[in-house]
Amino acid sequence: MWIWKRFLANQGGSVRKIPLIIPVVLAQCENGWTAPYRLSEMLDLPEELQEGFISPVEVALIIDDVRDPIVQDQQARDEILTLVRVTRLLLLAHHEGDRFTEEQMIAIADMLTTVKRELGGEIICTLWFYVVSVFGPESRFRRTLLDVIDEEQRRMHDAARQKWLAEGGEQWLEEQMEQRKAALLAEGHKAGRAAAKAEMLLALLEQRGFKVPSKVRERVLATNDEVQLQRWFQRAVVASSVDEVFLPVP
Repeated sequence: MWIWKRFLANQGGSVRKIPLIIPVVLAQCENGWTAPYRLSEMLDLPEELQEGFISPVEVALIIDDVRDPIVQDQQARDEILTLVRVTRLLLLAHHEGDRFTEEQMIAIADMLTTVKRELGGEIICTLWFYVVSVFGPESRFRRTLLDVIDEEQRRMHDAARQKWLAEGGEQWLEEQMEQRKAALLAEGHKAGRAAAKAEMLLALLEQRGFKVPSKVRERVLATNDEVQLQRWFQRAVVASSVDEVFLPVP
């Protein structure tokens, strides 16, 4: 729908011809794509009509496993190939992000910079929105990527995160925190409630885009005082820096 609305806006609200829109389905399938490939095979027709039915339009799906290398398109511009490569890597990272090395992460950061420079901000903002939507605060892939990108990319990540939070991401984050808390308690953690609050606090800081120093992380995880943890959490919701969260009480 948003593609159509953007097209209307670019046309000034007047459209004489319907544009060609190629749908792309992203499927996370454990055993690969097992559904029909052709439109005619997807139609739910009575048995008596199936043999004699001829589809007026035939469309076939092209299946692309993102783990396979892309076929070099001699007609495609270099920046388009870069966009395809980085998009495929981000999709692959959804399941295999922990396998990415630092060198691969640096390569992804370079690709994002190229896409921004050559293709503009709208496309790169879409990629960052995908990153913040799919990779949670606990994601090693996301944390490592944030460590290797430049300041401009970091600002785009932060803008995408704010947009994601405004569009319902905050509720999702709260649900994830509650699930994490329940999991810790279910495991019989010795200080389950405090540990859960500590995890929630760190997740909130990272979700807000703050880099949490290792000493701060250790301090939070070692704190068993639930009142103190709750006080830090309330500060973290509105704080403008990590230091502001942990200021001593006057």
